[in-house]
Amino acid sequence: MRLIRQQERFDCGIAMVAMLSGCSYAAALDVYKGPWVLKKGLRWQRLCRMLYALTGDKWTTRSHFDASGGPLLSSFAHTLGPTGFLIYPPDGRESHWVAVSNGWVYDSAAKKRLGWRDSPLCQWHVVRVILRSAAYCDHCHL
Repeated sequence: MRLIRQQERFDCGIAMVAMLSGCSYAAALDVYKGPWVLKKGLRWQRLCRMLYALTGDKWTTRSHFDASGGPLLSSFAHTLGPTGFLIYPPDGRESHWVAVSNGWVYDSAAKKRLGWRDSPLCQWHVVRVILRSAAYCDHCHL
């Protein structure tokens, strides 16, 4: 997976879609077809539709956790395939979409991908997980 940087404050979802689908930021933005300026980011349903349009695969959410009590991102360290996570920091500020694959965290606000041990985002709480419909995680029951 290639790290794609977000261009605006609230477009981490578009960058995550680009990373999970293997396309460019511009291609993901073109599929978005929404207002140019994002006010509060994108909902998971639209992200799944964008991923389907770009990959031809169905994507779904398998988990929804409470922002303050959901599992930490680090508990998903075993995730192999491309997976998207909506996470919240411990202080409950704004949510953020990241992509994870094969032991790496791809944060669209960072300059490089980080391993599980190096990413401060691993202490953030997972609220939602997006993955290919055919994917199944036996360990975390996604």
